[in-house]
Amino acid sequence: VLTKSKIKVFKRPGWNDTVDTTSFPVKNSGIRTYVNTVFKDMDGELLLVANQELCLLDIEKHRPVPLSKVPYPAENFPDAVLSDDFEKIMFPDSGYSDVYEQVIRSSNLDMLHHLNNTEYVKFALNVFPEKFLLEHEIDEIEVHYKAESKENQTLRILRKDVGKTVYITYFPKYHSAVDITDTRNGHDD
Repeated sequence: VLTKSKIKVFKRPGWNDTVDTTSFPVKNSGIRTYVNTVFKDMDGELLLVANQELCLLDIEKHRPVPLSKVPYPAENFPDAVLSDDFEKIMFPDSGYSDVYEQVIRSSNLDMLHHLNNTEYVKFALNVFPEKFLLEHEIDEIEVHYKAESKENQTLRILRKDVGKTVYITYFPKYHSAVDITDTRNGHDD
């Protein structure tokens, strides 16, 4: 189960671009493993990198399983491309604006019948109008998955802007942070 994701964007791929993607474990820690994913264009230029924290869950008991109990790599990992440790994101306590509500549908679910993690990122990006996304670049996205969402549940998506970071929270129980760069004016705002 994916518990945290950090994605750093260097260059947005273009429509119909072919992208080479590689994922590999970089570190284990008890019940957690950390996996890096690298996205490059066909010239080998780095587009984005991701670091993800995952935990192994027993499907029937729905409890964490130590990695030592399964045949999973335990040593000789490749060097991490993104080794940023996950820290608790200090979300503002108040001042959020309601953006929209999203009902979770069957097409949003993963194979465990919970909201697919990519859907949280899509929901976060939906707080921005298309014009804004065309005029700005996303530098980094970090998502901490706090609990599971299921079919027919309604998530409230809220937003708070602090400098160039946009805090997005989902009720109930989810958080993500998106860092934005203004490229329209050729400088960061």
